[in-house]
Amino acid sequence: MRKMVALPAFCVLLYCPVYSQVSVWQKWTQELTSTKEYENPYRDVSVKAVFTGPDHTTQEVFGYWAGEQTYAVSFCFPKSGKWSWTVSCSDSTNEGLYAGSGVVDVRDYDGPNPLYANGFLKVSENKRHLSYDNGKPFLWMGCTAWFAPSNATLDEWKAYIDDRARKHFTVVQISPFFRGGDHNDPQATAQANVSGELPFTAYYNRLNPAFWKDLAERVDYANAKGLMVVVVGLPGWQFYLNDPVERRVFSQYITGLFGGNFVIYSPSSDRPYSVESDQLAMSIDSIDSRHLITQHPNTPTGRPVNTASEAYFDRPYLDFSMCQSGHNGGNRSRCVWNAIHWNLSLYGRKPPKPVINTEAFYHGNPEANDARNRGTDTDARSLGWYSWLSGSLGYTYGAMGIWNWGIRRAGILVPWEEAIRLNSSFQMQYMADFLTEINWWELEPHPQAIVGQPQDTLRLAAFAKNKEGTLAVAYLPEDSKVVIDMGVFKGKVKTSWFDPRLNTYTAGPEPADNRKAFTFIPPGNGDWVLKMTCLP
Repeated sequence: MRKMVALPAFCVLLYCPVYSQVSVWQKWTQELTSTKEYENPYRDVSVKAVFTGPDHTTQEVFGYWAGEQTYAVSFCFPKSGKWSWTVSCSDSTNEGLYAGSGVVDVRDYDGPNPLYANGFLKVSENKRHLSYDNGKPFLWMGCTAWFAPSNATLDEWKAYIDDRARKHFTVVQISPFFRGGDHNDPQATAQANVSGELPFTAYYNRLNPAFWKDLAERVDYANAKGLMVVVVGLPGWQFYLNDPVERRVFSQYITGLFGGNFVIYSPSSDRPYSVESDQLAMSIDSIDSRHLITQHPNTPTGRPVNTASEAYFDRPYLDFSMCQSGHNGGNRSRCVWNAIHWNLSLYGRKPPKPVINTEAFYHGNPEANDARNRGTDTDARSLGWYSWLSGSLGYTYGAMGIWNWGIRRAGILVPWEEAIRLNSSFQMQYMADFLTEINWWELEPHPQAIVGQPQDTLRLAAFAKNKEGTLAVAYLPEDSKVVIDMGVFKGKVKTSWFDPRLNTYTAGPEPADNRKAFTFIPPGNGDWVLKMTCLP
C-alpha cells in the first residue's frame, strides 16, 4: 500500500501514513513513484491532482516529472481547514500515479512573510493595480536578475535575495535560461547552469529535471523571503516554442512545477509582439487560472507608444500590461519621454488594466558607445519616479552586474558583490518606503496640473493625485522648479520635500489659496519629490 505525506515549503517528502499539515499559502508538495518506466517521462504521461476545500470548492493542477521514477504535485492552499486531494494519470495502468489520495490539515499562517500572510496576487477591483488575495494593495518594487538563477551559485543567489528583501524589493524578474545564437535555430546552444545542467537534453522535447529542480529551489527561496518571482521568457530567453504539442506539454510542466509558488508568467522576453508568445500565454491560461499572466515587451525606440505592449493589451489572458521604457542607446531624453508617455498611453486604455514599467535604463548599462551615456543612479531613480507618477503603479529597477550575472557586456564585467551595493539600489528602497507611507494605489496621473512645462524633456516634472484632491506627489528633475495649479486640491495644502537620493524630508511651503497656481522651488540642488496633502 502506498503511504503519503506532504510537508510545507520546499521539503523533500517521504511516504508516511498520516495526514499532512501545512499553513495557508505555503508551498505543499506530494511526491509519487511511478510503477512503470517510460521512454520519455516528460512527454509520455501526465498527472493531475484535484483538491477539494472545506467549502467543497475544487481546484485542479497538473503534476510534473521530477526525475527517474518520481513525479510530484505542488499546491498552495488559499484557506485553512481540511483539504482532500486525489491524483489521476493519463496511464490508468500505472498504479503508482493513478487514484492516489490524501488529506491535508491547513492551518492559519502566523508569521512575517507578506506573501504567506496575504496570498496570491490578483488584479484590484478598479483594475489599476495589483493586490494580494485578501485585497491588500501589492506594491511592486522589482529588480531584474535575468541570468542569476543559472549563473549564480545557490549561496550567491541567497545573498542577492537577502539583500533585495532587506531593501524592501518585492519582485525579482528572471529568465529560466539563456539560449545563444539565433532564437529560431533549433541547433542554437542553450546555456548550462552553474552546476553544468542543461534545461533540455534534446532540443525542447526532452527535459532535464535536474536543471528545473535547481531553478525551483531558487524560486522557493525568493518566495520564502517575501519576493514574487516573474518568470520571463518561456521556455527560454528570446526563443519561440512553435510546435503546439510541445507548447501544451511545456505549459503543463511549468504550471505544475510552480503550482505552489508565488510566480507570474511572461512567455515573451524583450521581444515585439509574436504569435508564438501569444499562443503560449493562451496555453498557460487554459491550464492555470491561479497565477497572473503578462508579456514582457521590447523597446520600439522612436515610436509614440510601446507597440508591443499596446498589441498585447486587449488579449483576454493578459492580467496586467508590462511596459519597457527601455535603454534607448543611452538617449536620456528618449528614456524620460517613454517613461512618461508610453505609460500614460497604456494607462488611458479602456477597459483599464494595471500598468507596470518593468524595464528602464539600467544603472551602469553600457549599451551606449559613449561611456558618458551609460546609466547612472540618477537615471534609474528618476525613471522610477516618472513611471510611478505617469500611470505605472509599479517599477522594476536594473543594474549592470545583476541582470547579466557573470556575463560580459561590451567588454565590461561587474562583480555581483559590487553591483548589489550600488547606491541606486538603496534609492529604490527609499522610493518603496516613501510610497508605503501613502495610499500610492490611489494616485492617478494628472500632468495637466503642471503649468508651463519646459520644452526640454529632461526638465519635465511629473504629477499624480488621488480623485478626492487630498493627496498628490510631484517629481522635479535636477535643478528645476514647478508651477502647479492648486485648484486640483480640495482645500489648503501641507507640503514636504523628499530627497530621493538621501531619504530625508524637508518642510515645504503651505500655500494659503488653493484657487491659484503656486511655484514650488526645491530647498537644494538635485532632483526632489514633493508630497502634498490637504489639511483636515
